[in-house]
Amino acid sequence: MIEQLPWVLIVGTALLLAVQLFVLLNALKHLLAHDELPATALSPAPFISVIVPARNEAKRIEHLLGDLMAQDYPMDRFEVLVVDDGSEDGTQEHVHPSAQPSVRLIHLTEATGKKAAIESGVSQANGDIILLTDADGRCGPLRLRSVAQVWRATTFDLLLLPIAVRSDNSFLEELQANEQAGFMAVSIASARAGNALIANGANMAFRRSTFQLLDGYDGNRQFASGDDMFLLRKMQVANKTVTCLAVPEVVVHVPAAASWKAFLDQRLRWAGKMRAIGSGGTSLLTAIALLLPVLLWMCTVAHFVQPVLVIALWSLWLVPIVVITTSINDTVDRKPSPFAVALDLVLFSVYAPVIAVLSLMYKPRWKGRRT
Repeated sequence: MIEQLPWVLIVGTALLLAVQLFVLLNALKHLLAHDELPATALSPAPFISVIVPARNEAKRIEHLLGDLMAQDYPMDRFEVLVVDDGSEDGTQEHVHPSAQPSVRLIHLTEATGKKAAIESGVSQANGDIILLTDADGRCGPLRLRSVAQVWRATTFDLLLLPIAVRSDNSFLEELQANEQAGFMAVSIASARAGNALIANGANMAFRRSTFQLLDGYDGNRQFASGDDMFLLRKMQVANKTVTCLAVPEVVVHVPAAASWKAFLDQRLRWAGKMRAIGSGGTSLLTAIALLLPVLLWMCTVAHFVQPVLVIALWSLWLVPIVVITTSINDTVDRKPSPFAVALDLVLFSVYAPVIAVLSLMYKPRWKGRRT
């Protein structure tokens, strides 16, 4: 029985790889169907309220505000609400409403969390289109116009938009950029298939009246993070219109974690968030994604397994994911080498299961709070 165990392991791994291959081929079909901006008239242009939750972003907030003030969109048809969530670094001093009439500063007297900041912004917004942006993001001049065009064509309840990690080609930043590209591929493909699995609060839009109808983040406020995924799940449960727009004009570029500790803490926070949210489809795919690398490493270290077979198993895992990850290069304006993506995937196969286990025992601090 013990002698047969390696082959049971191989067969089980091969079966899971077959499931993954089926899922990825279906995803690739949707990723090859590029989004196009609808040719809709914007007269009059819909009013957009951009909400920027900010906590301790003094070094970055002005860059984002500069991008938003440079939008190719009528200045009297949008507003920017910067919600200062109890910053301790003077973030509010870098917001100048008097010099920028489209900008409003909402100062929360207590640091109550990102969800409360968003809810406060929504309650004071004038537009029915709410566009969320993290304070450390950067965006191009056609972002608002593109969102407005989709609104005219579909009148969405929730619009998922892509983000990309800024990289100066350092190893750690490239690792994060490639990892994020993989997440975005999953987000885009699943949204186009009608069952979005991932949302990112750094770049998403929703209908204000729908948000209020669903009582915002009621029932989820005890979690410091997860505003994006909780809202996505609420929208899906209520059978609201969830769509996506993956074009270069709407991409938001966010900074990479600056250190390995920040990288680890961020992923621990993400893992805890996914566990708290949960859902049948997401949980199953996450379990497969974490289990497969473990099985592949078990096959690798089993000295009695033929090396050719091990290489074949790893190739069946790596190649489809590399293809999926690089398929959105044009959208996020990145050109990583397939070899670099494959190397980062091997590293992901090591740290992802470890982080999943650690997240059960450890909650990192984020913006001065426990997640």
